[in-house]
Amino acid sequence: ERVTLEIGDRNQIREFSTIHRGTAKGGGVTRVGSDNLFMAYTHVAHDCQVGNRTIFANNATLAGHVEVHDDASISAFSAVHQFCR
Repeated sequence: ERVTLEIGDRNQIREFSTIHRGTAKGGGVTRVGSDNLFMAYTHVAHDCQVGNRTIFANNATLAGHVEVHDDASISAFSAVHQFCR
């Protein structure tokens, strides 16, 4: 089955950040909108949906299937549990 990672325009993805592609059983796509800032060591797990103009501070982490809406900020060293919005 096809799985993908879609990243929008004008995102800043800093050093040692990771963004995983979707999974076949989880919907198949991880999506990142446009104009986002991912500071160092951030992580976006499989099947997440990230809106536009978000800020992920250093070491912010999303577990699988998380939704982050437009204009949100995730503080440094924060972790978001799976299936949360």
